[in-house]
Amino acid sequence: MKLAKTFIVIFIIVDLAAALLFLPFRDWFTQFEAYVKSLGSIGPIAMVFAYVVTTILFIPGSALTIGSGTLFGLKTGFIVGATPISQQVGLLIGVVTSAFAVGWTLKTLDGSMALQGVQHAIGTDRFSAPQATLMATIIQGLLAQNLPWGLIFVGAAIAVVVELCGVNSLSFAVGAYLPLSTTAPIFVGGAIKGIMNRMSGHKSDEMEVSPGMLYSTGLVAGGSLTGIAIALLAVIPVTVHGAQISIMTWIGNLVGIHGWQGHWFADLSGLVMFGVLCAFLIRAARKKMAL
Repeated sequence: MKLAKTFIVIFIIVDLAAALLFLPFRDWFTQFEAYVKSLGSIGPIAMVFAYVVTTILFIPGSALTIGSGTLFGLKTGFIVGATPISQQVGLLIGVVTSAFAVGWTLKTLDGSMALQGVQHAIGTDRFSAPQATLMATIIQGLLAQNLPWGLIFVGAAIAVVVELCGVNSLSFAVGAYLPLSTTAPIFVGGAIKGIMNRMSGHKSDEMEVSPGMLYSTGLVAGGSLTGIAIALLAVIPVTVHGAQISIMTWIGNLVGIHGWQGHWFADLSGLVMFGVLCAFLIRAARKKMAL
């Protein structure tokens, strides 16, 4: 039975590889892209619909997603005493609510530099979105059949070597394509967690729920909400002396902090505040969880 499943998996992989090599996916993608552009304002809606359909029909991605969602969702619901129908209703409410919330948030962030002459902020240095760029590059490369497979195979070989060295290849890969400005704070947070675990004598898996973990979760949520608030201040316009500027620019003019970008004092101030946050994190991690 196990041998038969192995042959089935190999057969599916060979079929998919043959389809990618011999079927004219590039021509189909070019024709579909031209068709979407010809639709005008409803083109993005057609692109989203096609993306949703292909994502749901993609095997084994959809099977893994649906299977894992059913397995862990129903199991967790059974433990807490929920019924399947109530879970499905909750999922529908959550999906609809999050779709509008995430869509509005992304649109706000994308238009946060409109008053500066930049129509789309996502993809610029301010909002580089490395993960989204990576996924878009892979998907477009697969559809257009111009993906640099040599680099893919080199990355796979490096992942194998990293795993043999006892290092999590996924964490290594995430650190490889994320910018240093993102990975450096993650490294500091991980170092603090490791130090606190060593000082308390607890293992990592024994401290999943702790004051330090809850404090870190609050930092993540607060940072996200602050970023959205800054984007809103950069989008909302005000008229000052006959010129239309954003509230963020008006606040900068009022306080007089323009020109600090790149200055050593600004970098030092940010480093000091980051150190204060780390100190508060260590203080919270040393407290015992009140049950």
